[in-house]
Parts: sequence; structure tokens; C-alpha cells
Amino acid sequence: MDWLLRRCHAEVTAYIALYGGRQNGKTSLLLRLENALRPAMPVCRLDFQLIKGANDERAFAFVAERIAESVPPASDPRTVADGP
Repeated sequence: MDWLLRRCHAEVTAYIALYGGRQNGKTSLLLRLENALRPAMPVCRLDFQLIKGANDERAFAFVAERIAESVPPASDPRTVADGP
């Protein structure tokens, strides 16, 4: 858990995939991580199980809506010409 917390607070240089069988504690670990990060850091949890059968456009819209709810933009999006 400490390693994950350090990775979350560090500059983003890579992404981490959490993979495992059913009932092995993946969601529990992520919920503990979420609680440990808040309120110092904004957290956006996405449950992809909620978008079963969605087309690409609807799936990306779902992701964008959840991010916008949890992590508001730092500036007016209309003023951003390009971003990472």
C-alpha cells in the first residue's frame, strides 16, 4: 500500500494495472487507496461494469463525466489549445 501511495503522489511516468481473479481483493485495495489519498488529492473512481454494452462514444462520455465530477478542470477548458 505504501508503494502505491508513493506512486500516486509522484510525477506520472507510467500507469499501473491491477489484475487478478475474482474475489482476490482488487476492489478492496483500490477503496483503501482512495481513502488514503483523500482529501489531499482528488480521486476519480470509474466502475466500467456500469457501461456494459456501451459503444465507444458512450463509454468515453461516461469516463469524461466521471472525471469532470471528481476533478474539475484547473482552467477554463475553452482556453486550452492543447494538453497532455
